[in-house]
Amino acid sequence: VLAFAPADQIVSRAASQILDRLDLVLAEGDQHPGRDAGHVLDGILDAEWVGTLSSVRDGEPWVVPVFFARDGDRLIFHGSTGAGLLRHLAGGAPVAFCVAAMDSVVLGQTLTNTSGDYRSAVVRGTCRRLSGDEHAAALLRLCEVRVPGRAAEVPPLTGKELAEAISLELPIIDGSWTAKVRAVGAMEPSEIRAVWSGTLPVQRRFADPEPAPWLPKGIPTAPSALALADS
Repeated sequence: VLAFAPADQIVSRAASQILDRLDLVLAEGDQHPGRDAGHVLDGILDAEWVGTLSSVRDGEPWVVPVFFARDGDRLIFHGSTGAGLLRHLAGGAPVAFCVAAMDSVVLGQTLTNTSGDYRSAVVRGTCRRLSGDEHAAALLRLCEVRVPGRAAEVPPLTGKELAEAISLELPIIDGSWTAKVRAVGAMEPSEIRAVWSGTLPVQRRFADPEPAPWLPKGIPTAPSALALADS
């Protein structure tokens, strides 16, 4: 379970760990002294578990939220073979993938200065459908990236499970991505009014593991779940 809660007594760790106060858009090839643009992109992608895949079919937009993981210089997606968008992308359709994370609500002294500090990333390109050993390896890798140790806790993939699933990879290629980090807080206005201004940092954490209602009693909580809860 993920718990989302505003916390005015904490500092938004996600924002402070990436960059200091700034409002910056990074694209592959940009030069920023002392900053690694690719590292910023990786940090944004690694912090999020779900993003949106967007494409166009028959002139109409098609946007679907998906579970994903970054594995080096590629993104891995998986789903049922019945997933229409994944089949569409497997055919070579262009795609844009986006993730976004809210770090704090910003309450400025005017309506137009009331917004938020956030991080976002967009990766564009075409996906490749994985098959055979690559398909199985991608499913295992996605699980291991997101829930380390889980693959060793469950039975090996069966042929039936592999046949019912589809996996895609989207390469992270130079010139095909953009990352944005906004961490400026409440900007000081030219005229300060008697109105409270500041930020409400957002904290995201895992709550305690909750067993499935159908799980027999006496089965201990999986080490992978406990490790995530403590992370």
